Amino acid sequence: MLPEILAIYSVLAVLANIAHYISNWRAIEQGIETLEKTLRSGGVRETKIAVVCPCRINRMEPQEISSFKKSLEIIESKPQVAGIYIVVEEEDDPSIIPRARKIQVIKIDERARKHIAREMSTEQIYGKTQALIAGTIEALKNREVGAILYIDCDNMVNPASIDIVSKAISEHELITGYRWYTLKSVEGVLYNVVSSIAFEGMGYYRSRIVWGGFMCIRRDLIERYGIVYRWSREFADDAAVKKVFSDNNRRITFCPLCISLTPPPGRTLREFWEWGSRQLFIIKLYTPRGFKLLLLGYLLLTIAMALPVALYLYGDASIYTYIVTLAAASHIAIGGVRGWRHYSLSKRSWSMWRGVVPEELVDKKIYIATYIALNSIKAPLILAFLLNLYRVSKIRWRGRIYCIKKKGESGQIAIEQC
Repeated sequence: MLPEILAIYSVLAVLANIAHYISNWRAIEQGIETLEKTLRSGGVRETKIAVVCPCRINRMEPQEISSFKKSLEIIESKPQVAGIYIVVEEEDDPSIIPRARKIQVIKIDERARKHIAREMSTEQIYGKTQALIAGTIEALKNREVGAILYIDCDNMVNPASIDIVSKAISEHELITGYRWYTLKSVEGVLYNVVSSIAFEGMGYYRSRIVWGGFMCIRRDLIERYGIVYRWSREFADDAAVKKVFSDNNRRITFCPLCISLTPPPGRTLREFWEWGSRQLFIIKLYTPRGFKLLLLGYLLLTIAMALPVALYLYGDASIYTYIVTLAAASHIAIGGVRGWRHYSLSKRSWSMWRGVVPEELVDKKIYIATYIALNSIKAPLILAFLLNLYRVSKIRWRGRIYCIKKKGESGQIAIEQC
């Protein structure tokens, strides 16, 4: 009786996996078509945008600095950009930032921190949000700015994405892109395996995330919903924006053509584990229900992939065991197809820029194949990350350690600097 039940479960799991894959990617493709149509349209009014970029220069690797400089060159050359506001820490050396008419460097020193905290009526403001608040306040002083594009300094912005958001933001409310870790090393493969989870939910409005490395928000909505004030009380800038927009039934538009190329942020397995835990912790902190659904989904997928081994060890050699084995192989194949689509999406995004990707950022074939292979069997890895987050009491984030606590009987999660 048990093998029959497991065979039915395995077949249903495969059908659910296929249905999710098709519906999600169909929605993503529709998004691409809509944005491409907007880009080709001659009647859409372009919006002047300001670019705010928080940056910890002293922590950047040489490759990140190179990408950052190229991004600035791209952005500064765009006529739609009204100003670029780069926010650095007091100890950072801003000499690597090119001097240009549109670029303004803002330093966050102790005096600036106290001023921001006093203006926001709070004692503790988390690292990156201080920079975003300072950059946004300065950008909003320019009355011709109709939207603000927030980017990270450790990734290279797709040149076409500036044209897209300047045209599309007048018809949308928030446009978010995403990242692609360059596949030039094992590190790039591992980071993409975890990071690309986001692509699997970008087709649905409810599960769509906002990525702080590329998010463009209309000026009127920043002011209406007090985004700056909300940041002064939040841990993660992008997750906070997602929550504000969801709570107010505002639509978040995913721009599949706004993929930024990013070098891997770490080189050791420990750094990778800490980074992956941080990314998934944000889901647990801001969308506990979504975290539980993600955990359930990867638990069921891992079980489905492990069932053939369990049945063979059980000694069952019936037709049901072969059905379960075929179902597990189907899950692996679907994961591989997903991996290929993730890679294709990043390549398609960058092909909009003169048909080529910069040579130093071209993915290597051996690592492309490795990523696709690992993506097909990543369920146990993601499950390990998710299960680990149930027991952690501290988390390291941008050089600081935060304690994780629960408030009240509801078990609501809160954090504070240890």
